[in-house]
Amino acid sequence: MRRRFASLTRSAPLWAAALLVACPGPPQIAPLPDTALAALQHDLDLGLPPPAGDPLWVVGPERAGPEGVRVSPVRLSLVEGWELTGALFSPAAPVPGAAVLVSHGHFGQGKSGAEAQEIAWRLAAHGALVLSVDSPGEEEGALPQRLIHLEGGAHGRALLRAGGASALGLQLAGLRRGIDALAARGATRIGLTGASGGAVLSFYGGLLDPRVSAVALASPPPIPREARGGGCLCDQVPGRPGPDPHLLASLRVPALWLLDHRGPPPEGLGPQAEVIESDGPHSYTAEMQEGALRFFGTHLGLRGGPLGPAAGMDLAGPPLPADAPGLADLPLRPPVAWDPDAQALEGWGAPVVEARCVGAGPTVLVVGLPADAEGARLDALRAAGLRACALRVPEDEGAEAEAELRGRPWVARQAAALQHAASQHGAVAVWAARAWGLPAGLLPLPWVWEQPICALSEVDPAKDPAWVHTPGAWWGDHAAARCARAPVRGSDPAVLIGGLRAALGG
Repeated sequence: MRRRFASLTRSAPLWAAALLVACPGPPQIAPLPDTALAALQHDLDLGLPPPAGDPLWVVGPERAGPEGVRVSPVRLSLVEGWELTGALFSPAAPVPGAAVLVSHGHFGQGKSGAEAQEIAWRLAAHGALVLSVDSPGEEEGALPQRLIHLEGGAHGRALLRAGGASALGLQLAGLRRGIDALAARGATRIGLTGASGGAVLSFYGGLLDPRVSAVALASPPPIPREARGGGCLCDQVPGRPGPDPHLLASLRVPALWLLDHRGPPPEGLGPQAEVIESDGPHSYTAEMQEGALRFFGTHLGLRGGPLGPAAGMDLAGPPLPADAPGLADLPLRPPVAWDPDAQALEGWGAPVVEARCVGAGPTVLVVGLPADAEGARLDALRAAGLRACALRVPEDEGAEAEAELRGRPWVARQAAALQHAASQHGAVAVWAARAWGLPAGLLPLPWVWEQPICALSEVDPAKDPAWVHTPGAWWGDHAAARCARAPVRGSDPAVLIGGLRAALGG
């Protein structure tokens, strides 16, 4: 591993240099075994069937930019009928065989963001054919049914996990289609680059796709992401918390780590890694771009030269139609419906549960009702001779991260909270509304499901929490089978109370 600073400092005294030569460096970190890498590849491979022929086509007029570079809005076929958006930068004087795919981070835009667009123009000016690909839910594809990033993408990420996939796996599938498109245009030396989340995606692409020749990673976060360490969970491999130096040691292609801080580099970098440290900010700065151009000049044969200008354009092409296929329309490989045993609900601690109880008699937990309906339901249950306890399970901002890094369904936390409350209050049954029927059905208690959600089309992201998406829930016969496990279900409270009394033998 080579390490240097973006701003040069004075040379160390000769005695210090001699000491460095005499003292051995830290022990080399071993890469992951081949079996572990194969398992990682499997976890991130969505198994999407490739489209026939060239996956990329131009959808709008070509525009001129600095130094003779021209840019065109493009579409990329992920699978037949499911398109990603992007931009293709064509150099005035291309270097034969050299191409770079640019991935964006989470800076509020996709390919049009400065951290993605500037390096794309400059790489093309140095001779590379450059493709910048938007991840699902960005720019022209910013549709509710496709969102996977940050807070607004929680439903999308949970839906993908319910289908046996992940947001990172989906982004990697798009990256691979981009590599397919560059190869179809004669690229034989392909580089990957991006900042922040784009650096994470470039890392995994370089690790898992043998067609990649080199990667330049700007402002990379820990890889894999740390447990509850912030950032977007769309960059995380479910069940694999980090950072993991053995994973970093497994990257075999030349890699440039453009750090936005000074200090020790990430542990595990191999002999083909080069590190340039700077004082930030967290982006793809001009200083970082200079380093990337030199790096790709060495490994892809790009022309040298000064940094040069970069345009700042809106690179969006025609918008995708509002009814374009969404995440639920992908041909995923969903697991069997999740049906945990008692141990699967352990290990979440004792989630905080607030309860307000009325009446006397056998205790029924009531959860998921809106505030304007809760009081009437408690009164009706009390009139039926039952003690009704309305529950409040406060949202935990880190719960999704905890579930993701454990590799467990997010809904397990809610089921654990119900189980804890049932034990605490000696409950004999659960009355659950909408999404809460999913965790209620995981407990060994009679339960009522008011306003049941039996199909994905019945989920309302505006009022239903993202954890409603449980593994396998919306595929095949799983949703109907899960609904059938609640023999007392419907929308009429009087009918539901009668069914509950019958289930309790009263």
